[in-house]
Amino acid sequence: MTKKKWYEHVKPYIKDLFLRKILQVNLSPQAIKLLLILKGHKNSSTKLCNPSQALLAIEMGKSIRSIQRYLKELIEAGIVAVERMGRMMSNRYHLLIDDDLEQFKKQYAESKEVATNIKDKCNKYINKNRGNELQKGTWDYTGRGTDYYTNLANKLLGLT
Repeated sequence: MTKKKWYEHVKPYIKDLFLRKILQVNLSPQAIKLLLILKGHKNSSTKLCNPSQALLAIEMGKSIRSIQRYLKELIEAGIVAVERMGRMMSNRYHLLIDDDLEQFKKQYAESKEVATNIKDKCNKYINKNRGNELQKGTWDYTGRGTDYYTNLANKLLGLT
């Protein structure tokens, strides 16, 4: 059995986070479809996403004006940011939802590291103190009756 990479354990949560973010902003189905097409155009190594609106229109089977409407919807929802590249050139699209996912992955990695450090410190303490018995009498409550605890409570309350 191969060991899973750290991010494979959170893939279901990441997918859920992606879907929850989309559903929270109440996008139209066509805007969601455009978002998924943009996500498919994103280069995983360079993080660039710059298809032309004409290409997006062909892939969706819609007009360029419809693509612009759906892009506006995604921009207003805060899921996509557009960087203009100049005249008559394709735009660069930044998928802000992916930035949220990357931040989650980073936080998960940091919390995993903290958990590992705590586990290591606990194991060191257990190994260091293994074989050391607790001093007799320190935690021995067998010989103490109700009178002992009544007197102790009165002393603590200042009644005696």
